[in-house]
Amino acid sequence: MGLKFNGLEEFRNSFQRLRDRGSETVDEAVKTYVVEDLYPETATRVPKKTGALLGTAVVSPGEKQGSWKLTYGNSATENDSAVDYAAAVHEIETARHAAPTGAKFVEEPLKEGVQRLAERTAQALEDLAGG
Repeated sequence: MGLKFNGLEEFRNSFQRLRDRGSETVDEAVKTYVVEDLYPETATRVPKKTGALLGTAVVSPGEKQGSWKLTYGNSATENDSAVDYAAAVHEIETARHAAPTGAKFVEEPLKEGVQRLAERTAQALEDLAGG
């Protein structure tokens, strides 16, 4: 992948498109990755003893543009001594789960998908620059 320009005017137009809509393009690419790639993989891996945990999945914007998050459970509690069930299930690697479910059901797919996210984002920017 790479940006190709035939002339100065084409370069200026491409640069202007990237400047005007680049951040929104990155934001949409990241959101699409989280919804279409990351969530389905985590949904396959989340432990499903009762199915309640799967039903708590939420995709939401992060604090900055281009930042999206996928959360399970209810991490925000008023009681600081309470342990979020989703976080506990995610972190206890010694617990037994029927494959393909298990601990690290968000972390592992996220690590595995970094290359796909980079490719998706680069392609979206290349498409924007190309007009």
